[in-house]
Amino acid sequence: MFTISHVHRIAVAVAASLAACGIGRAEDHAAVGPFIDNDVAAVAFVNLESINVPAVLEEIERLKLIPEDEIAAARQQAHAVQGVFGQLPAKGARRAYVLLRPQDVFHGGPTWLVETETPEQAAAVIECLKPMLADVRRSGDVANFLPEELRARGSMVIAAPANRMDKLATADAAVREDALAALAALDADAGVVYFHSPDTKRVLREMFPPLPAPFMEIDGQLLADGVKWAAFNIKLPPQPTIGASIETTAPEGAATLRGAFEKGAELAKAFLMSQMIGGPPAHRERAAQLLPLMPLLEAKVEGNRISYTFGDDEQEINFLASLLPALTQQLREDLYRDQRMNRFKQIALAMLNHESAKKCYPPAATYDAEGRPLLSWRVHVLPYLGHTALYQQFRLDEPWDSQHNRELVEQMPDVYADPDPSVRSAIGDRGRTAYVVPSGERTVFSGSDGMKIRDVIDGTSNTILVVEVVPERAVIWTKPEDWNVDFEHPLAGVQRTDRNGFLAAFADGHVQFFTNDVDPASFKAQLTADGNETVRQ
Repeated sequence: MFTISHVHRIAVAVAASLAACGIGRAEDHAAVGPFIDNDVAAVAFVNLESINVPAVLEEIERLKLIPEDEIAAARQQAHAVQGVFGQLPAKGARRAYVLLRPQDVFHGGPTWLVETETPEQAAAVIECLKPMLADVRRSGDVANFLPEELRARGSMVIAAPANRMDKLATADAAVREDALAALAALDADAGVVYFHSPDTKRVLREMFPPLPAPFMEIDGQLLADGVKWAAFNIKLPPQPTIGASIETTAPEGAATLRGAFEKGAELAKAFLMSQMIGGPPAHRERAAQLLPLMPLLEAKVEGNRISYTFGDDEQEINFLASLLPALTQQLREDLYRDQRMNRFKQIALAMLNHESAKKCYPPAATYDAEGRPLLSWRVHVLPYLGHTALYQQFRLDEPWDSQHNRELVEQMPDVYADPDPSVRSAIGDRGRTAYVVPSGERTVFSGSDGMKIRDVIDGTSNTILVVEVVPERAVIWTKPEDWNVDFEHPLAGVQRTDRNGFLAAFADGHVQFFTNDVDPASFKAQLTADGNETVRQ
């Protein structure tokens, strides 16, 4: 499951990868030259000797990109990542490279290289990397991008797909002067440089589509034969900047590209103006935020090179400081919504699998012989969520708060937890969840037995199975307690004040986002399984 803790780990790891000392001389990259053959279309690089994750995090905090309630955890993780990455330079690792080929997308992934000074250091780095890579693979987040085999060639550590490893470990590529020149041209802490391979040139010449006005001067011929390389680079604190550069074969090519960029900026400005005047409210707000950025996006041409650097003057820094927090918060909210939807889909699918196996949806609770409730439906769908081992730990003939079952409350799976730390904080205890079923007359969960799918008369696509309630209505996940619907006020308990809506999963498995201003009558109709109401869309 991809959680916000994963986001922190990845964000901090990326920040660590970017926290390096300056790179800007051809000899600095000489060691990677024999590995860059004609098929390589791009090289990503980072210096490993000056990683300082906590310092990068300080800059992120200064720009207010992390909510206050997450800063302490982020600092802790930053120091943890610093400790992990610090092992590599201690073993002799200097720089890391990733070689990218077009065919890597389909054949085994990219090639990873770690530069050291001696063969002995290369062997030590391999032993250091093995457990680190094994841990990353177990997380599953980027496992497909990491080759399993590590091998040393002299002072270079190679990680590559099996079909490429033998060649890389024995043969020398003809030195790509264009690639080394491109890497050397960047005075940066880290970056990605793109340069042509024969295949990419051919594709550009033959397949690049004609562009509409005002970009008609940019064609496949210009991009294939008029551009040497393009790069994106970053410098980190104390003077952080973001840069992009394109090196052309002649000044005329740089001038053509600059003209296209300027025309594009004018079109973007006109579009933002139109949105700010006549767009929907959300678009008007976003356009008002972005419009002041346009005058700052001015490209610089020097000879054959067109470049842009953002963050090298106080006006740009102040603009970032004012704009990024709002944009970042929106991105975070979008991410949390996507994660919630994914969790709701998993829960809905588990319920459908239960229906397929047991010929009914799970009842809201199970009961003993005297009719006393025992355990919630959330426990009984565990096997269909991939948590069979946890399910088997429960004593199904005992209530949720028996001495044995109560000890399992804190083992609540992440699928029942909200991804937003602020929501989890409002909910409180680790074992509480806001993901519940609607209970009440005519809902799917109105009886003590699970409802059969044929009894969902209103249609499975019109009948809600699971809904998220406000934090105040959260329940202990094993406890047979859910959302008792007040049909006179059907939005009471789900309508939110902290964001603009809530999620619900339906009896056919689909998930829907409801805005807070949803029509109460329409929402009420979707809470019942056989109410014969008309659902207004």
